[in-house]
Amino acid sequence: MPLRSRAIGGLIVVVAALGLLYAGWRVMRYEDTSGCRACGRPIHAQSQAVAERDGEREIYCCPACVLAEERQTGKKVELVELTHYHTREALSPDEALLVVGSSVNHCLRHAPLVTRDRSPSHLDFDRCSPSALAFASAAEARAFAAENGGSVMTLPELRAISQ
Repeated sequence: MPLRSRAIGGLIVVVAALGLLYAGWRVMRYEDTSGCRACGRPIHAQSQAVAERDGEREIYCCPACVLAEERQTGKKVELVELTHYHTREALSPDEALLVVGSSVNHCLRHAPLVTRDRSPSHLDFDRCSPSALAFASAAEARAFAAENGGSVMTLPELRAISQ
């Protein structure tokens, strides 16, 4: 009988451990880690930015979101990598040109905002607006702006108007 009791006890411990492991796996599996560090919106391959805040590198949905986080928190958030809009390759923020305020903004909500009585609500602020899309050359940026609107500027110029 003692051998049988030990076997049943051991089986219960193994089943309990497997149950805990399964529960942990489920929690980790469904935790959304693919969203923007600041706003939680999806990361788009054409507009993502990498920034360093508090010594850690984080992925953001767009450069505008990085600058909004810096303004809202008052902490320095250093852009370390932008993404070329067409090629999706990494660009140095010092060398990239940005098209700011074009009609292309992957981060904007597509569902209309409504009030409690279901009437349209006016959006006064969106942290990802105006859009800021990165390009490697002035010619690419100007061509994109000619087709989609917006202004071509450098990161320091954008920072100056974002303050």
